[in-house]
Amino acid sequence: MGVRKGHRGESCREVMTEIIGKREIISCSDFYERIKARGNWRDDTIWQHLMAMTVNLVPATHRWPQCKPFLFQRPDGRYERHDPERQPRVVE
Repeated sequence: MGVRKGHRGESCREVMTEIIGKREIISCSDFYERIKARGNWRDDTIWQHLMAMTVNLVPATHRWPQCKPFLFQRPDGRYERHDPERQPRVVE
């Protein structure tokens, strides 16, 4: 991960962190569309980044151990920034 194909030379992760607000809750499809609009990444790259950056997707932490996840996927499937003060602790 980390190939820079954003329209301004940014990585997919950098775009992801820029386009979601601190308290914003966003659907997976809206988040995907925002990312897609900001760069030339393959669909598979975007989906893998969404998985790798999700703190409560435990298999992803084993698949991409070098990543520092910052997203939390809510029970309804929408995403928000991870806040350990408000959200449950991830149990493996």
